[in-house]
Amino acid sequence: MLTLYDINHNKIEGLTNYKELKVTQEINIDELLSFSYPIIDSKSSKISLEGYIQTSENEYVIKEKNIINDDWYQIICKVNLEDFKTNMEDMYYHPILSYKNWYKDSLPPYTHAYSASSTISDVFNYQELLHFMHVSNPDSYPDVTEWTLVDHTGEEFDIIFREITLGVCTLYDILLAVQTTFFVEMTFDSLNNVIHLWSPNAAPDKGVYFAEQLNLREISVQNNSYDFCTMLIPKGANGLNITGAGSISIPGRPMLRHPAGQNYLLDTTNSNKIILDFWENTNCTLVSDLMNDAAQVLISRSKLTAPSYKISIADLSKQSGYSILSYELGDIVTLLASSKGVNDKQRIVKLEKYPDEPELNQCEIASVPQSLVNMIAGR
Repeated sequence: MLTLYDINHNKIEGLTNYKELKVTQEINIDELLSFSYPIIDSKSSKISLEGYIQTSENEYVIKEKNIINDDWYQIICKVNLEDFKTNMEDMYYHPILSYKNWYKDSLPPYTHAYSASSTISDVFNYQELLHFMHVSNPDSYPDVTEWTLVDHTGEEFDIIFREITLGVCTLYDILLAVQTTFFVEMTFDSLNNVIHLWSPNAAPDKGVYFAEQLNLREISVQNNSYDFCTMLIPKGANGLNITGAGSISIPGRPMLRHPAGQNYLLDTTNSNKIILDFWENTNCTLVSDLMNDAAQVLISRSKLTAPSYKISIADLSKQSGYSILSYELGDIVTLLASSKGVNDKQRIVKLEKYPDEPELNQCEIASVPQSLVNMIAGR
């Protein structure tokens, strides 16, 4: 059942006469809820824009109410992150940040001592976050202090310095900047006020598999090389380049190299072609970090064998009780489709779940989520 709230968050009543209920999840994209509701139903007039819908797992803000034919409304909702959008910051600037302690300030009076083995969950709380973000008036964000963070990365601090500079912005804008700057992933449980933090390098592999004649209904395979290059010239903050950087060594990538005194990286692991492109990351302020980031970008862009898949999947986990068939966004799964010659292991980067009809579930599987592809390509 769905529970309907008005624009002031007053509970109205439950909704049961809906159909085509769908939850759309995508890495670092706000979660969506959609459903159809009959126009003739007396409750339909109470479904208003900027009202709220609660499910058993999350809370959403109603953003669209469309008439799709003479009989049905289409309702589209977005996960409720209003707590992070309640005030405006004239300027946000944080010059020294780390991949794993982006919320830690290096300047008085908010300095704290953390051990090198500390994780985010050891030191994180939102009252400090508000100060670390240099917000002009932390007291104007009372609801945000009720949120907590669960760290699923299982990683220790990795000191890689970055710079985030924003003009007029909200806390929501800052969180988006953190995601793209530090290559981290966030999911939001607005029902329980929890941010889940994930690292793409620590994606869970629970042994889940999608196989024909079991739970794999349909599959399409997509391959392209539009972003392919073998030579990359990176540029950081204030015109920073890698001309003066030393050599680079990436395990398992002996053909990736930085010629002495040059401003580019070269990777001929997969092809002897010389295809040049440029990449800019103005958040990089150190030469070593710029080169390391550029190396990861070049590794991704020089691959020729990284297909993505769109599949229709039957969720048999609840029916069968076998956890090996259970999956979530971000999981690593094994894909077995002999009809297409596919035997691959990649991540779920987008998931469309039909809670009432799990046999209709669909997902996209790829080695790199589209949000990161766009960032790598500079889009």
